[in-house]
Amino acid sequence: MSTSPAYVPTSPAYVPTPDVDETGGVKSPSFGPPAGWNPSPRYSGSPEPRKRLGGGGKNPVPEGTKTTLMIPWAEKWQTREQIEAEFEKLDWAPLLKVDVVSRSGHGKRDHSKVFLHFGEWNQDETSQRVASHLSGGNDLKVYYNDTHFWKVRQSNWTWKPKSVGGGRKPRVEF
Repeated sequence: MSTSPAYVPTSPAYVPTPDVDETGGVKSPSFGPPAGWNPSPRYSGSPEPRKRLGGGGKNPVPEGTKTTLMIPWAEKWQTREQIEAEFEKLDWAPLLKVDVVSRSGHGKRDHSKVFLHFGEWNQDETSQRVASHLSGGNDLKVYYNDTHFWKVRQSNWTWKPKSVGGGRKPRVEF
Protein backbone atom coordinates (compact mmCIF):
# COMPACT_ATOMS: atom_id res chain seq x y z
CA MET A 1 0.00 0.00 0.00
CA SER A 2 1.60 3.21 -1.08
CA THR A 3 0.90 6.47 0.54
CA SER A 4 1.18 9.66 -1.35
CA PRO A 5 3.18 12.47 0.19
CA ALA A 6 1.11 14.99 2.12
CA TYR A 7 0.42 18.23 0.33
CA VAL A 8 2.27 21.10 1.94
CA PRO A 9 0.66 24.40 1.02
CA THR A 10 2.92 27.13 -0.31
CA SER A 11 0.22 29.81 -0.30
CA PRO A 12 -0.86 31.39 3.00
CA ALA A 13 -4.43 31.52 1.64
CA TYR A 14 -4.77 27.72 1.82
CA VAL A 15 -5.72 26.40 5.21
CA PRO A 16 -7.02 22.84 5.15
CA THR A 17 -9.84 22.22 7.55
CA PRO A 18 -10.99 18.61 7.20
CA ASP A 19 -14.70 17.96 7.30
CA VAL A 20 -15.70 14.75 9.04
CA ASP A 21 -18.75 12.80 7.91
CA GLU A 22 -21.08 10.73 10.14
CA THR A 23 -18.81 7.66 9.98
CA GLY A 24 -15.76 9.58 11.13
CA GLY A 25 -14.22 9.56 7.68
CA VAL A 26 -12.59 12.69 6.39
CA LYS A 27 -14.22 14.42 3.45
CA SER A 28 -12.22 16.60 1.11
CA PRO A 29 -10.59 19.57 2.82
CA SER A 30 -12.38 22.89 2.63
CA PHE A 31 -10.55 26.06 1.88
CA GLY A 32 -10.63 28.93 4.33
CA PRO A 33 -8.82 32.12 5.22
CA PRO A 34 -5.33 32.01 6.69
CA ALA A 35 -5.02 31.81 10.45
CA GLY A 36 -5.34 35.20 12.09
CA TRP A 37 -7.14 36.75 9.13
CA ASN A 38 -9.95 39.11 10.10
CA PRO A 39 -12.59 39.83 7.45
CA SER A 40 -13.44 43.22 8.91
CA PRO A 41 -12.52 46.14 6.61
CA ARG A 42 -11.50 48.01 9.74
CA TYR A 43 -8.85 45.43 10.65
CA SER A 44 -5.54 47.16 11.09
CA GLY A 45 -3.37 44.10 11.66
CA SER A 46 -2.78 45.12 15.26
CA PRO A 47 -3.87 42.75 18.04
CA GLU A 48 -4.80 45.80 20.11
CA PRO A 49 -8.50 46.71 20.15
CA ARG A 50 -9.37 49.63 17.89
CA LYS A 51 -10.37 52.85 19.64
CA ARG A 52 -13.65 54.36 18.51
CA LEU A 53 -13.84 57.99 17.49
CA GLY A 54 -16.44 60.41 18.83
CA GLY A 55 -18.76 59.88 21.75
CA GLY A 56 -17.01 61.61 24.59
CA GLY A 57 -13.51 62.00 23.23
CA LYS A 58 -12.43 64.75 20.92
CA ASN A 59 -15.03 66.48 18.75
CA PRO A 60 -14.73 64.93 15.24
CA VAL A 61 -16.11 68.10 13.61
CA PRO A 62 -13.20 70.35 12.62
CA GLU A 63 -12.97 73.90 13.87
CA GLY A 64 -14.43 76.37 11.38
CA THR A 65 -17.16 74.02 10.13
CA LYS A 66 -20.29 75.92 9.11
CA THR A 67 -22.20 73.04 7.50
CA THR A 68 -21.89 69.27 7.63
CA LEU A 69 -23.45 67.26 4.83
CA MET A 70 -24.05 63.53 4.92
CA ILE A 71 -24.08 60.82 2.28
CA PRO A 72 -26.15 58.06 3.96
CA TRP A 73 -25.01 55.37 1.51
CA ALA A 74 -21.67 55.17 -0.28
CA GLU A 75 -20.34 51.91 -1.66
CA LYS A 76 -17.51 50.22 0.26
CA TRP A 77 -15.14 50.53 -2.70
CA GLN A 78 -15.49 54.32 -2.81
CA THR A 79 -12.55 55.95 -1.05
CA ARG A 80 -12.33 59.11 0.98
CA GLU A 81 -10.05 60.56 -1.71
CA GLN A 82 -12.56 59.86 -4.51
CA ILE A 83 -15.43 61.43 -2.58
CA GLU A 84 -13.30 64.42 -1.59
CA ALA A 85 -12.23 64.98 -5.22
CA GLU A 86 -15.84 64.98 -6.49
CA PHE A 87 -17.00 67.51 -3.89
CA GLU A 88 -14.01 69.77 -4.43
CA LYS A 89 -14.96 69.91 -8.13
CA LEU A 90 -18.40 71.22 -7.13
CA ASP A 91 -16.76 74.17 -5.31
CA TRP A 92 -19.73 74.91 -3.04
CA ALA A 93 -17.57 75.79 -0.05
CA PRO A 94 -14.11 74.95 1.31
CA LEU A 95 -14.10 71.24 2.19
CA LEU A 96 -12.43 70.97 5.61
CA LYS A 97 -12.70 67.23 6.31
CA VAL A 98 -14.31 64.01 5.08
CA ASP A 99 -15.24 61.30 7.59
CA VAL A 100 -16.11 57.83 6.26
CA VAL A 101 -17.95 55.55 8.70
CA SER A 102 -18.20 51.86 7.88
CA ARG A 103 -21.71 50.42 8.25
CA SER A 104 -22.42 46.71 8.41
CA GLY A 105 -25.07 44.43 9.86
CA HIS A 106 -27.96 46.83 9.33
CA GLY A 107 -30.12 44.49 7.28
CA LYS A 108 -28.60 45.38 3.93
CA ARG A 109 -25.19 44.94 2.37
CA ASP A 110 -22.17 46.64 3.88
CA HIS A 111 -21.70 50.27 2.92
CA SER A 112 -20.28 53.52 4.26
CA LYS A 113 -21.84 56.67 5.62
CA VAL A 114 -19.90 59.83 4.75
CA PHE A 115 -19.80 63.16 6.59
CA LEU A 116 -18.51 66.18 4.65
CA HIS A 117 -17.50 69.17 6.78
CA PHE A 118 -17.57 72.49 4.92
CA GLY A 119 -16.53 76.02 5.80
CA GLU A 120 -18.47 79.13 4.77
CA TRP A 121 -20.63 78.66 1.64
CA ASN A 122 -19.36 80.39 -1.50
CA GLN A 123 -21.41 83.39 -2.65
CA ASP A 124 -22.09 82.24 -6.24
CA GLU A 125 -25.68 81.49 -7.27
CA THR A 126 -25.29 77.68 -7.46
CA SER A 127 -23.70 77.39 -4.02
CA GLN A 128 -26.40 79.56 -2.47
CA ARG A 129 -29.19 77.53 -4.15
CA VAL A 130 -27.63 74.30 -2.86
CA ALA A 131 -27.30 75.73 0.67
CA SER A 132 -30.91 76.92 0.66
CA HIS A 133 -32.21 73.60 -0.71
CA LEU A 134 -30.32 71.50 1.86
CA SER A 135 -31.15 73.75 4.83
CA GLY A 136 -34.84 73.27 3.94
CA GLY A 137 -34.49 69.56 4.77
CA ASN A 138 -34.29 68.41 1.15
CA ASP A 139 -31.95 65.86 -0.43
CA LEU A 140 -29.74 66.36 -3.49
CA LYS A 141 -28.39 63.84 -5.95
CA VAL A 142 -24.72 64.30 -6.76
CA TYR A 143 -23.80 62.26 -9.85
CA TYR A 144 -20.24 60.94 -9.63
CA ASN A 145 -20.54 59.37 -13.10
CA ASP A 146 -23.16 59.31 -15.85
CA THR A 147 -25.56 56.90 -14.11
CA HIS A 148 -24.62 56.66 -10.41
CA PHE A 149 -25.13 59.21 -7.70
CA TRP A 150 -24.95 59.86 -3.96
CA LYS A 151 -27.92 61.20 -2.07
CA VAL A 152 -26.70 64.15 -0.04
CA ARG A 153 -28.48 65.80 2.88
CA GLN A 154 -27.65 68.19 5.66
CA SER A 155 -26.50 66.37 8.78
CA ASN A 156 -28.39 67.04 11.99
CA TRP A 157 -25.82 65.27 14.20
CA THR A 158 -24.37 67.30 17.05
CA TRP A 159 -21.44 66.39 19.23
CA LYS A 160 -22.30 66.02 22.90
CA PRO A 161 -19.24 65.70 25.11
CA LYS A 162 -19.60 63.26 27.96
CA SER A 163 -19.32 64.98 31.27
CA VAL A 164 -16.54 63.88 33.60
CA GLY A 165 -17.94 61.71 36.36
CA GLY A 166 -20.92 60.46 34.38
CA GLY A 167 -23.09 63.56 34.93
CA ARG A 168 -24.63 62.43 38.23
CA LYS A 169 -23.75 63.21 41.80
CA PRO A 170 -21.82 60.41 43.55
CA ARG A 171 -23.72 58.52 46.23
CA VAL A 172 -22.20 57.98 49.68
CA GLU A 173 -23.37 55.36 52.18
CA PHE A 174 -22.36 55.05 55.85
